[in-house]
Amino acid sequence: MGTFAEEYRFERLPSDEDIVSDFNIFRALPGREVKLVVWSDDIFGSRTHWWGGRTIPCKKTGCDACTAFKESRWNGWVLAKRTDNDEKVIFEFTPPAGLTLDQAFNEFGSLRGLQIGTTRVSNRSNAKVHVRIFGVEKNVRTIPKAPDIVPIMARIWGLKMPPLLTPGGMDSQPLSEAERVKANGTAKRGTRYNKVPQSSLLQAPPAEPLEFSKAELLDAIAKEAWADSASIKRVNGAVKK
Repeated sequence: MGTFAEEYRFERLPSDEDIVSDFNIFRALPGREVKLVVWSDDIFGSRTHWWGGRTIPCKKTGCDACTAFKESRWNGWVLAKRTDNDEKVIFEFTPPAGLTLDQAFNEFGSLRGLQIGTTRVSNRSNAKVHVRIFGVEKNVRTIPKAPDIVPIMARIWGLKMPPLLTPGGMDSQPLSEAERVKANGTAKRGTRYNKVPQSSLLQAPPAEPLEFSKAELLDAIAKEAWADSASIKRVNGAVKK
């Protein structure tokens, strides 16, 4: 047993993951354009359900909403700041706006510093979200570093994050910087979830088996049959079937 100070995780400052309350969910307003500066590098997206009076992410297996035949839909989020009041927000959007942001991602290589205008396509509060691109901030380096959006969304959804994949990781709290240095020799955070190695989350390839046409299958079968019937052994330069 160590000393009192060694037994407890006393820390003078919070980690980046602790500072998530500054960001509030922001949804585009009907009949009014609100301008944002994006802080995130890329889109974070998920299929979701309206379940139990709130939006929740769709689980790949064992999803209660899917079991109840509740339709899922795609939603996307980026961290941003409103230009009218400097409020830090989690901008939530629908597929059309996601495609617009994906085009900007492909053009600029990142969404960070992107200047956008957000509104609804009609006066209904649940109408599709429309995004208009104005440009990119001249000095992106002046934008504060955006925290990891996944822990933020997990807390909003009431989900428990998986433990850190670093020695000494805990389920309940992330490692502090000092603990990361002690465990890994570096302050770099361990991977807590799998990131899809792709340029954009909207362009993920479907996780489905490959499909072939009937003609392709018949052609492949014919070639294999021909190869089997034409099995040839060469003995002393002679051809023998």
